[in-house]
Amino acid sequence: MIGKTGKMVLGTMVCVVFVMVVLTLGMTYIYPTYMQRTTPQACASLTPQNAMDLITRDYMQNKLPNWGNDKDNLGTEVPSLAFIADTVKDDKGTYIIPFSAKGPDGTLKYLAHLNCTNKYIKYDTVD
Repeated sequence: MIGKTGKMVLGTMVCVVFVMVVLTLGMTYIYPTYMQRTTPQACASLTPQNAMDLITRDYMQNKLPNWGNDKDNLGTEVPSLAFIADTVKDDKGTYIIPFSAKGPDGTLKYLAHLNCTNKYIKYDTVD
């Protein structure tokens, strides 16, 4: 038999697990949707050059240091980035920016999606 204290501890543990599951689901499904919200006119205050500067800073400081395979494929931790300003597109509040990172061992091509509302950046690789 479980005593009164045991039932309270078990009930508390079930509640904690339930809250953790709800938080995990929220972070997995709701937060990415929230970060992608934007409006069509959001990019009016951000020029394509500013967008490329944001991508450069984010890629070099935040992404590349954590992407071990990319560093290995490029052969450097400081690749040169190449953008073609004419290919930057504003798609309903999100800049779509193709660029390449070049190092001594190779070149990787990316497509960056910059949300103009909250400056959230998502990267896709291009073959």
